Amino acid sequence: MAPSKLHSRLDQLGPTLREVRIGLGMRQAETAVKANLSRPQLSNIESGKSTISLPALERVANALGVTISFELVPGQDIAVASHDLPPHIAERLRRVRRAERNIIAAEDRLRQAREDLVVAVKTKL
Repeated sequence: MAPSKLHSRLDQLGPTLREVRIGLGMRQAETAVKANLSRPQLSNIESGKSTISLPALERVANALGVTISFELVPGQDIAVASHDLPPHIAERLRRVRRAERNIIAAEDRLRQAREDLVVAVKTKL
């Protein structure tokens, strides 16, 4: 997996954690205290303004009562498996992941179209 795609997937951890927290009905302040983070730290992680360290990720997952696992397989997404989530939350996470894959595919098509346009313009000049 290209480093930029890996970073893109890691950047989605914060918003995914936010969705899980909200789905479980937990407040940000409560989760931050349980995870030994400040509320602003957790807010920045959830909004994607900050990345989360592995130790902090483990603490947040424990605070939420979920299990986080990563699959680092070339050509595949990083999966955040939350085995302990209620079914309706797990379904919401699956929909988010599916939407993310669609967005990434659209971005790739757009990038290719731009490259093709640049080549076409250069050949006309």
